[in-house]
Amino acid sequence: MEAAPKATKRVALAVLAGTFATLAVFVPIAFMDGLVGRFFLQYGLAIVFSVSVSLLVALTLSPMLASRFLKSEKEKTGWLGQIESFHENMRKRYEKLVGWSIRRRYLVFLGAAISLFIGGLFAGMVPATFMPLTDRSEFLASIELPLGTGIETAKEASLRADEALRKIEDVEYVFVTAGAGTNQKTNLLDFYVDLTPKQGRFVKQGAIMDQAREVLAKTLPEAKDISAVEVPWVSGAGVGSAQIELIISGSDLTTINEYADILAGKMRAVPELVDVASTYEGGRPELQIRLDRNRAADLGVTARNVAAASQTLIGGRDAGTFEAEGRRYDVRVRVDEDKRQTLNDVARLPVRSGSGSLVDLAAVADIEVADSPSQIDRVDRARQITIMANTPPGVALSVAVAQVDKILANHPPPEGMSTKMEGMARRLADTTSAILLAFALAFVALYIVLASQFDSFGQPVLIMLTAPLSFSGAFIALWLSNQELSMFAQIGLIALMGIVMKNGILLVDLANDYRRNGMNAADAMQKAAPERLRPVLMTALAAIFGMMPVAFAQSDGAEWRNAMGFIIMGGLATSTFLTLLVVPAAYALPDDYARLKTRVRAKLSGSYWH
Repeated sequence: MEAAPKATKRVALAVLAGTFATLAVFVPIAFMDGLVGRFFLQYGLAIVFSVSVSLLVALTLSPMLASRFLKSEKEKTGWLGQIESFHENMRKRYEKLVGWSIRRRYLVFLGAAISLFIGGLFAGMVPATFMPLTDRSEFLASIELPLGTGIETAKEASLRADEALRKIEDVEYVFVTAGAGTNQKTNLLDFYVDLTPKQGRFVKQGAIMDQAREVLAKTLPEAKDISAVEVPWVSGAGVGSAQIELIISGSDLTTINEYADILAGKMRAVPELVDVASTYEGGRPELQIRLDRNRAADLGVTARNVAAASQTLIGGRDAGTFEAEGRRYDVRVRVDEDKRQTLNDVARLPVRSGSGSLVDLAAVADIEVADSPSQIDRVDRARQITIMANTPPGVALSVAVAQVDKILANHPPPEGMSTKMEGMARRLADTTSAILLAFALAFVALYIVLASQFDSFGQPVLIMLTAPLSFSGAFIALWLSNQELSMFAQIGLIALMGIVMKNGILLVDLANDYRRNGMNAADAMQKAAPERLRPVLMTALAAIFGMMPVAFAQSDGAEWRNAMGFIIMGGLATSTFLTLLVVPAAYALPDDYARLKTRVRAKLSGSYWH
């Protein structure tokens, strides 16, 4: 009964500091802005509240249960005795290693610096992406046929494409729609492709998507664009749209299209990009009437008269209503259809002159049929064309964006044009900025919390040194597992920072207790570190084994979580080892400072008296 309150009191500060450190890390995650905040609000709040409740349990329920159910410790035998003997031998060896790290502290710091340098090298080798490509046994494909394709032609093409897709191995069924969406264009075909469950096939979804692109290109050679993307996870979040959207803006649509064709051609030649397509759709016939102002002035015809006559005779104009038998009918004036079929018919349309006489439209205007875009996109009154592209399996978004940037550097936009990146490429940049801000806020909050807990300005820095030590192992684990630095992986880095600092808190807290009893810093840490070895290892191993199901999961969509698991496992593996050496070495630095201060005072005192 007496041991429980004494033990609780001894670890209370470490438990409080560790809990508050975790909260300081996850609170910024819960209140991040943008898409990242929408994803991780529930995640951050769940961690915050669960950790808060666990603190109450650790300081109240756990001591009570321990006092009731734990019996006096007896000598362990059998396999438990072997485990205890192994731990005791490890503790003794670690005790010697702590002494060596304190005596050779600057060599330990050099090793830690080398570890950070290696971690930086691997960080540069790990590609970044917004969302990893997931295998959920389903994907979307789309085909754009030539503009003006009729519904019957589109139906026949969709049946051929449907049959070709069904012949691909591991394709269960295909659902196709034509003319769906907001534009309802009959030349657009959309396919939903369902695959054999992930556990029942040997081919990855990305490879099947590549195969679908090839099959559709062979089946429908007349298709303008073909793409295949994964099914969106979140409606309205943009996930599942084009990964790269390069927007070109300017005033002249023809010049913009010429520049867009150059960029699109260069992008199609890059193997890191697939599904390259432009939003510009030409080939739509348009009747153009260009007023000849000199001829119109000679005949007394104004531009307003030409515009009004063209609109009324070709497009039609509401002229009023009439009632008959209690019903009201709209009256619309328009030339009969058989009198506006050809250019000659339009050329003979009458236009009233200033004198009141009628002249043919051809007498004052040039009339021709020209190709025009099906739609013109504008933003802030500037015309724009968007080039869209995706990445093939195995190519990270950051690698593809680098290729696009290289193309833009070699082919800059002409004067009067501008380019900007949208789609997942922009979200990747926004997410990186948000994560960096979360890191900064977490570090500030951690320092404030630890400084208040330990009543020191220097010891929080010592404890926070353990966070960078974990990054080398995290990035090495990502590289070895062939993972990408996605949004979830970046969140894993923040979570890792809160976990690894608990080890440093355990060591520093007990060493502070011994220093209050009169020991110097080196001796206090020499005694405290071996005593804290078991809880440090238990914390690290529990987290590592707990992350194994996350890292090695093979369920549908598990790719989102795999990187987070590998980051925490790799980061804990290296940080635990380095923390057990670097923290004791850094904790003894005040002794160096004290000795240096004493020597300086002695020299100054000697110089003064002599």
